[in-house]
Amino acid sequence: MFSSKERSGFTLVELLVSITILSLILLMLARAMGYVSQLWVSGIGAVDNYTKARNILTVLDRDVQKMVLRPDIAAFVNGNSSSPSPACAFYTNVEGSGTDGRTVSLVQYLLNPLGGTAPAAQTTLGRVNTGMNYTMSGSTPLPGTLTTPLPAALTQLPTPTATNTDNLATGVIQFQWQFVDGSGHIITPPTPFSYNFTTPGAATNPRAMIISVLVLNNSAYTLATQSSSLMTKLQADFPGTMPTGTTNETYSQYWNSILNPTTGTLDATLPPPIRSGLQVFQRYIPLPVSAP
Repeated sequence: MFSSKERSGFTLVELLVSITILSLILLMLARAMGYVSQLWVSGIGAVDNYTKARNILTVLDRDVQKMVLRPDIAAFVNGNSSSPSPACAFYTNVEGSGTDGRTVSLVQYLLNPLGGTAPAAQTTLGRVNTGMNYTMSGSTPLPGTLTTPLPAALTQLPTPTATNTDNLATGVIQFQWQFVDGSGHIITPPTPFSYNFTTPGAATNPRAMIISVLVLNNSAYTLATQSSSLMTKLQADFPGTMPTGTTNETYSQYWNSILNPTTGTLDATLPPPIRSGLQVFQRYIPLPVSAP
């Protein structure tokens, strides 16, 4: 009798099954890695937008909290009493370029402060800071009686230059300001800002400033600036004025309605990274009003 030696190994069927299972595992891992990568990119974009908005709102909040709001000087206007026009401009007790230690600054916030048609210039939000000196009677701090009053009516805001303008953020698609009065009614420029200093408790007096900012994260901004047509489409979708007939709505609400994935009107031909890279921020800043 002869003894035979058994051979151990995988059959062809077993190999095929193993390869199939391994392929499915690799496919699932690839999808998981893709999903994690998308979450990572989305997270980085959200951080970009949050950082931009925080820089803008922190500086503006500081200026407004130290704002010099009184009946003998102008606020939120560019032009004289005969031809006023709205502007996010006001005096603030933040040191500017004065030399006598008692300084006040006339600041203005605006998009594309230094001009230019390039996308980077058009989406740059700047803070124009014009410092000036003032003298006071005795040691009375603002809002005391000024021996040399600041101008009540601006004939023209100072021209932004490279030396008096700080660029707060790039990739800002829209920046708008509004006010809310004591009754909760929203006041939107070009309706003029006005305050009844003789009756500070009047319900019609503005109580807070509403700041709305629409920003684009850095990666989406880089993509958008590669083509002027892309930036033109993007900016056209977010007008700087409210639709006719709109009442008691903030710009933040308006822009979010445009971004709504179901009912929004954002241009569908914009690349998905640009569409998803947009984010709206809003802040209410109390106005520091003092009676005369």
